[in-house]
Amino acid sequence: MTITVTETKEVKISEKNKKEIALHFLYENFNWKPCFYLKEEDGSVFVYSSDFVHSSHSFILDVKIREALEEDILFSKLLSRIKK
Repeated sequence: MTITVTETKEVKISEKNKKEIALHFLYENFNWKPCFYLKEEDGSVFVYSSDFVHSSHSFILDVKIREALEEDILFSKLLSRIKK
C-alpha cells in the first residue's frame, strides 16, 4: 500500500476501511497470513494454515505450520479484536 501526497489532505476513512488497513499492515509486517489460525492439541498450541486446494475436487486442507510462540497467541488475539 502506497500513499504519496505533497500537500496536507484530510481523508475520512470508514471503520471498515480502518480495520482493513490495520489488518493489511499487520499481515505484511508480522509474518502472518489471513489463512493462519491457532489450534490446541494435547496441551500445546500450533499455527495452522487453511488452504483451499483445487484439483479434480476442491477441498480445504489444514496444514500444521509450527508450534505457536507467545507472539503468535498474542497476535491471534489482536487480530480477533480488530476483526470484530
